[in-house]
Amino acid sequence: MGINGFLRQLHDVVDTTHLQRFAGQTLAVDALSFLHKACYGCAFELSTGKETEAYVHYMLRKVHMMRSYGVAEVILVFDGQRLPLKSLTHEKRKRYKEENRRRALEAMADSKKLQGTDRSDKVNKAYQLFQRSVSITPQIISTVMNALRAARIPFVVAPFEADAQMVWLCKNGFAAGIVTEDSDVVVYCLTADVSCPVLVKLEDNGAAQAVSRSILHKNSAKATSNALLRKIHFLTSRDKEAIRMFVQVCVLAGCDFIDSLPNVGFATAVKHIFNFRGAPAHLRVQRLTSKLLSSGTKVPAEFLQEFVKAETIFFHHIVFNPDKRCCELLVHEKHINCFPDVLQRAKESLGIALSDEVDLMSSVRRGDLRAVSAATKAFLAKSCRPRSSSRYTRANCMRAPSAVFPIAPQVHESKEVLRHLTLRLHPACSANHLAHLSTSRRGRRFHNFRPLRSRNRLKTRSACKQTSVLCHYMV
Repeated sequence: MGINGFLRQLHDVVDTTHLQRFAGQTLAVDALSFLHKACYGCAFELSTGKETEAYVHYMLRKVHMMRSYGVAEVILVFDGQRLPLKSLTHEKRKRYKEENRRRALEAMADSKKLQGTDRSDKVNKAYQLFQRSVSITPQIISTVMNALRAARIPFVVAPFEADAQMVWLCKNGFAAGIVTEDSDVVVYCLTADVSCPVLVKLEDNGAAQAVSRSILHKNSAKATSNALLRKIHFLTSRDKEAIRMFVQVCVLAGCDFIDSLPNVGFATAVKHIFNFRGAPAHLRVQRLTSKLLSSGTKVPAEFLQEFVKAETIFFHHIVFNPDKRCCELLVHEKHINCFPDVLQRAKESLGIALSDEVDLMSSVRRGDLRAVSAATKAFLAKSCRPRSSSRYTRANCMRAPSAVFPIAPQVHESKEVLRHLTLRLHPACSANHLAHLSTSRRGRRFHNFRPLRSRNRLKTRSACKQTSVLCHYMV
């Protein structure tokens, strides 16, 4: 869902971009944003229990499309465990989907009694309701992970929200940008002091809209006649207090962790927070809610408590560090944007114990390679071959060797195979590694391997060095 009204109110200050601008770079992708769209196309089959893997083919086509425009690597990031604060949102979505499924089944049953145009209209309505009732089940995620593993596409499961994990990947140089449909990512970018481009509304032709702190700050300065954009120009500055005000605006407007107050959208939230910009940051929302109550606005009794928790999550979300193999806070205690009062309530707001001993392997949900059907394997072999003759496609697009499926079950059993797999995923490695891969007995099994030309190797070597560490944990 993201921040209510965020992209709609700021559509004039976002940039139009294309995937070709990220040629030779690595992009982190919100896997569930792709997966939700993938399930819309086969909503009827999923809702009625019929077997289908159309959503798997959609995911693979999306990754192949991004690579065809020169993107060196695509890292898919899945959501992990659910935050306790988000349980109410999940319950509402569950009831909404169950109601739509019930209405869809009724509409489909009624359509059998009709004929002609009336019947087709009823069937179309039923299909729309089926699309609204689709749920991403663990079985669907496991099937997708199996296909990604077989196709040698790296992925990672975040401890909790994928949004914060993608921001951490960009912050530490593992990725150059983020692809998502969730505007929450922009809030995490500001709190973590990351100005990477966030691509939304990605089309099949590679076109997308880019938004980031620097883009909002630069473009909002040009709109001198718009009061809202002038305030956005201040909120997106690097000032510490301005960043906290921006977070409070987004929480007040409504997000995944808390519903907005009646008649309070994004523009109204900006206005309310600016009216109390002189108040101390930890008392700003408390004074605001007192004023709203006195004016007759209905404010739930638990609103202030949930507001504080949501604000804390945007600052101190838990992410996984693959270098240290442990979990850490997105904004640590020594970070420039850390507020002591927010850090103190991080444990209570997250609803879990803050431990540095959490291993990624306890979070990643591993599937069974045998769950991938023969049809999906044939689709992988066909779709993963580069079709373009551009040098970026030749250099960076995945080539599916014939031995990919027999070798796949050995990946988790042999460290040597895993080391070769890292080279297979990132061919822009050193010449010695390339020579060893081409001459070793195991290396010859990847007979489609093509070393990069020297000019292309220099272009993608930095990205490969940074993402090769992740491959040991994500494949």
